[in-house]
Amino acid sequence: MSGRNRNGTWAVGHGPALGRGIRNKHVKEIYEDANAHWNEIEPTSGKRKGLIALELTFREKPEEYLRWQRSLSPRNYEHSVIEPEPDEVEDMLQVLRQPEVLQVLRQLLRQPELLQVLRQQMIEHAPMLEPVQ
Repeated sequence: MSGRNRNGTWAVGHGPALGRGIRNKHVKEIYEDANAHWNEIEPTSGKRKGLIALELTFREKPEEYLRWQRSLSPRNYEHSVIEPEPDEVEDMLQVLRQPEVLQVLRQLLRQPELLQVLRQQMIEHAPMLEPVQ
């Protein structure tokens, strides 16, 4: 017997497959390891490694930073903009008040050409967010 079912695919328990759920377990472990590395504190600066990577990318490769930001944005703003709850707004403001976030925002404000690129990307992908003249 070849170990294949009538459809020609590998039957359960035969073929090169790992065991049931093994792939999902490995993917979960990879995400957990990546998240742990991202959140690990770098001893000399006291910042998370993920934040350091973002700052470095922002300074040295702003186009990649913007591409990454855009990849996180919803494709269709009309269906994704939701009115936040008051406690969610306060949580967002607390994040924005963090010194490292403020530092990145200040750097962004010092680079008008980068702001222009960001503004253009927002206009292209979310026309309804275009500023009123």
